[in-house]
Amino acid sequence: MKHRKAITLICLMLAFSSLCIAQSREVVTLGETPKVLEPEVNFLADVPVIDGILDQCLQFLPVREFVKVHKEKSDSLITVSYRLAYGTGFFYVEVEADRLICRDRAYQNGDGFTVVLAKQRPDNEPTDEFCVLACSAVNKPALEWTR
Repeated sequence: MKHRKAITLICLMLAFSSLCIAQSREVVTLGETPKVLEPEVNFLADVPVIDGILDQCLQFLPVREFVKVHKEKSDSLITVSYRLAYGTGFFYVEVEADRLICRDRAYQNGDGFTVVLAKQRPDNEPTDEFCVLACSAVNKPALEWTR
């Protein structure tokens, strides 16, 4: 019986914590969600150099902007643009930043990013076919698994 009370208390604490976090965040809509991703995502024959600097040969990739931003209510709004491409064995995302920040699981701690590739359904209905890619910059061999 003592274990059930402890588990119930932990669940209540987690629920309260999640509620507090949700109340401090907001979603800002910056534009309409496109029905189709345009222009198409480009194929790259060669793997780009991943060093935080846009390769000269990738300047042609179209700049895209996010239409929704999840942020802390107290933070000011900044817009973020990105470029996409793919190749045999890799998916390339370029995001402008002042510097690379290397943290354990940066994709969940705010310095990395998550990309969802999903099968499109009519009228943007929910899909059950998708893949989530979570990415982090790393600077230590011990953190390589979080890349």
